[in-house]
Amino acid sequence: MYSARLFSSLLGAALLAPFAQALTQNGPGPLDNAAVLPAGTLRFRIAPRWTAADRRFGSPIDGGSTTQDFAAFLSADSLGVREVPSLGTFEQRIRAVSAASDFRLSLGTTRIRAQSRSTSVPINIEYGLGLRFALSVSVPIVRSVINLVANGNANDSTANAGISPRVYNEAEASRLATLASQFSSALSQLRSRYPSCFSATPGAGCSAIAQLDTTARSYAVLVAATYGAVALVPVAGSAAHDAVLARLISLNDQFRAALGLAPSINPIGIRPLGALPIADADLQRLVTDTTFGIQADSLVPVERTSIGDVEVGLTFRIVDRWNSLVGPKIRASATALYRAGTGRPGRPSVLLDAATGDGQADVEGRFALDARVTRRVVASVAARYTVQMADELDMRLPRRW
Repeated sequence: MYSARLFSSLLGAALLAPFAQALTQNGPGPLDNAAVLPAGTLRFRIAPRWTAADRRFGSPIDGGSTTQDFAAFLSADSLGVREVPSLGTFEQRIRAVSAASDFRLSLGTTRIRAQSRSTSVPINIEYGLGLRFALSVSVPIVRSVINLVANGNANDSTANAGISPRVYNEAEASRLATLASQFSSALSQLRSRYPSCFSATPGAGCSAIAQLDTTARSYAVLVAATYGAVALVPVAGSAAHDAVLARLISLNDQFRAALGLAPSINPIGIRPLGALPIADADLQRLVTDTTFGIQADSLVPVERTSIGDVEVGLTFRIVDRWNSLVGPKIRASATALYRAGTGRPGRPSVLLDAATGDGQADVEGRFALDARVTRRVVASVAARYTVQMADELDMRLPRRW
C-alpha cells in the first residue's frame, strides 16, 4: 500500500503572488479542478510529492488484491522450487543421488527487507491562450530509492540444500576429482578380474558383477554432476546427505568384496562434503549466478535520479459561471494530455529497481467540474481516462524465472 503526502510549494506561492486577484477568482489548487488561466496569464508551479511504500499488491498468481512484502518473491520460510522454479533441476538431481523420491528442496529461511521511496518535483508551466484555452507543460524531476537488506539464515535447521562446498573450499574440488578416479580405478579392476563377465557370452554367476558395474558407473556420473559443479547439494547432516554417504559406503563394500581386498583397503574411500545453509553471500550468488536460472544483479540498495514522464496538455473551458450573480456558480473544463515516456523504467536485470517512470507514452483525457456552494465552500468532481500507447518493454515476472 502506498501512502502519499501532497504539498503546495512555497516557491510556487511566491511566483503566483503577482496574479493573486485573477487566481483568487479561478480558485487554483494542487488537485484537479476546472480552473482555466485567463488569456495572457503565465503561471509557474512546483508541487513536490513524496511517496514511501514497504508493501505492494500481489500479482493475480499471488492473490491479486491482497498486499505482500515488497520483496516477497524471494522471502520465504522455506525457499524452494515454488518460489524459484528453476531450482527444480537441482531438486531432481538430489532425489536421484540420494534415492529419495519424496525429497523437496528447501534453502531454509530467507529474508529480503525493502522499502521504496520516491520524490517527484514537477515543474509546471501554464499559459492562458485565449478565452477558452490554456496550454500546460510539466517536467518532473524524480529521485527514486530502493533501500534493501538481503539475508540468508546460515543457522537454519530446516534447510536441506545449500551451495556446493567446492565453491568456497578449493580442496573439495581435488577431493571430488580423487573420488572420480577411485570409481574409474575400481571399475577397471572389476573388468580385469572378471573379463568373462563382460564378454559376449558371460559365464554363470556374472549377474552380480555386471549389476555392480552398471550401478557404480551411473552413480559415479550422478555424484560428479551433483557435487562437482557450482550447484545445490544436500546440507551436511540432512537425510539426503546421509543417504548419499550410505550409498557410497555400500558401493565401497561391494567393490572390496568383489575384488577380494583387505578390510583396511577402501576402493571408494572419498566422501563429498555436505553444504551449509545459505548465508548472505550465498543468497547473492543464488540471484546472480546464471547456474541457478535467476540471472539478475546483486540485491543491493538502488538510487536513480532523472527526468520523469514529461506531460503536455491543452485545456478547454466548457462553461464558466463562477462569478455569475444568478443561477448555479459552476465551471467545467476538459483537458487533452500527452505523456511522453521520458522516465526510466525498472531494469529487468535488477529485481528491485528504482524506476523514475514507466518508459511508455500515454494519451489522457480529463474532465473537471467545480461548484461553489457558499463563499467558503467549493465542491469539485474530476475524472481521468488514460490510454497507454502500444510499446514493448523488457520486464521480469517474479516466479517465472
